[in-house]
Amino acid sequence: MIKLIRMKSGEDVIGEVTYANDSVRIGSPAVLMAMPDGRGNSVKMGMVPWQPFSKSTEFSIPSDWIVTMSQPSDDIENGYRKNYGSGIDIPQSELLVG
Repeated sequence: MIKLIRMKSGEDVIGEVTYANDSVRIGSPAVLMAMPDGRGNSVKMGMVPWQPFSKSTEFSIPSDWIVTMSQPSDDIENGYRKNYGSGIDIPQSELLVG
């Protein structure tokens, strides 16, 4: 399942998470980074590969390096799926107001 992990280092890493004994395995991880929108008005969230110079696509993170783990927001998860995962968008449920 796709999870958002806040590391002790302050990084926010998103990826496919599985659990091992005293660690978490994360596949195809990406780091969330604030990026200017190009006009200087606002900041968008971007994703870059975590450890981009490694041949590995799966990493083991010791549990004591994880501050928190959560379900990412729909737009972040869909952005991750498009760029690093299956490419499938999960439709957001919308409330109908009558």
